[in-house]
Order: sequence, then C-alpha cells, then structure tokens
Amino acid sequence: AASLAPSRPTDLAAVGGVGSASITCTAPTSSNLAAIRIFRASILDRFVDATDVSGPISAAPGAPISFVDTVLTGGWRWWARAETSIAVGSQPAGPVEATVI
Repeated sequence: AASLAPSRPTDLAAVGGVGSASITCTAPTSSNLAAIRIFRASILDRFVDATDVSGPISAAPGAPISFVDTVLTGGWRWWARAETSIAVGSQPAGPVEATVI
C-alpha cells in the first residue's frame, strides 16, 4: 500500500570526482516502491540537515540506481531514501562520504 513506507535502499556508495560525485545504491524490493531520492549535506551535518538533490528517480524494485551530483569542492555526505507513489518515505540509508575536488 502506498501509505506504508517501503524498505530503505541498500548498497549505498559515493565516489568523489572533479566537480561531482557519483552516488549509487540498490532500490529495495518493496512492492510499493515508486522512487528513490538522494540527499546531500556537508560532511559534519546529519540527515535532518540534508537537501534533496536528485528529486524523485523512478525505480523498479531491486533495480540499480545511479545519480551524479554536481557539487562544489569539499567533503560531503549522501543518503538515499525510497518512497511510495504518495511520497511516504523509508528510513534513510547512509550516510556515505566522499570528497569532491
């Protein structure tokens, strides 16, 4: 049901690069999954301080997800959250950390 939260994404990883970071995860196998969102915060911040940087990424249950976040130089944290068609969100996966140069 869309009113129940899906499971959280798994296998969350971040790889820093020049001017951006590549964020990957695996969508949960929840049947009510509609999308994944990627959130970012500075290296010392928590999820409550994070900003949705991806918007909803359509996702099939168990599918690999990939997102490139263009961001300023520095250390960053990312989280991934699954959501239903009515935006009921899972607990966040993460954080993972990477440095952008």
